[in-house]
Amino acid sequence: MTERDLAGARAAHEGAERRVRQARADLRQAGIKAKIALDESSRERGLTLERIAQRMGLQGPALSRLNPQKETTQWKPQGVDAYRAIDEYTGSRFQLVLLRRALDVAMKELKDATDALALAEARADREGSEATLEARHVPQNGADVVVDDVLVDRMYDRVVLDVRVRNAGTQVANITRAVLRITKRRRFLAAYAPSARYDLWIDGDHNECAVAHHLAPAEVDGFLLTLGFAEREIGTSFTAELSLLFNRDRTATSQTIEFDSCFE
Repeated sequence: MTERDLAGARAAHEGAERRVRQARADLRQAGIKAKIALDESSRERGLTLERIAQRMGLQGPALSRLNPQKETTQWKPQGVDAYRAIDEYTGSRFQLVLLRRALDVAMKELKDATDALALAEARADREGSEATLEARHVPQNGADVVVDDVLVDRMYDRVVLDVRVRNAGTQVANITRAVLRITKRRRFLAAYAPSARYDLWIDGDHNECAVAHHLAPAEVDGFLLTLGFAEREIGTSFTAELSLLFNRDRTATSQTIEFDSCFE
């Protein structure tokens, strides 16, 4: 899926929308003209619209719906049978059946274009995600760190993250920094102040600390991050993700993890 393909799908959808709008406008305008002609016929023959509708085999409101009052009724197209009866009565002067069928064709084209656009957007999103994953996980310079798991261990006054990492590349990976990005927080009523003996201080959404950890090729290892919390973060439940920076400009990111700063 290329940008040109996606742009083509969007252009086709916009064109289909324009054709539907035009087909609806043409049918509505022809219906208004037919209604005016039927009003004149009713006056000339001394018949009500209900009576004329009965002669056509239609319900009374079918004719008034050709040009409804905006204050009370929203115009919408009628079925082919109703338009066929009106065409027969008016000598097909307004070609309502043909216009209704043209609208059906335009609506079918719009449905197909909508489905095609949704498929094109889904493919573009998937390919974009795959490209992002490939950029993140394909080894550069022979090293590729993967965060296999992050285990959360709550102690009486602190939270410890047990980070399990793996080097899927062919060269040494030098992990130099850990970044914990808070994506969601929920406040609790209780708040207890812990001490300040922690390696990673949580004070806002972006929190980081220096790390010195080496992984040989194909090595699996782990390290602990002990979290401390600023006063305003106490009594909070967090949803977060952990990113590890390695080999200067590479990044490995964990799945979503959850922990809280509610201590008793």
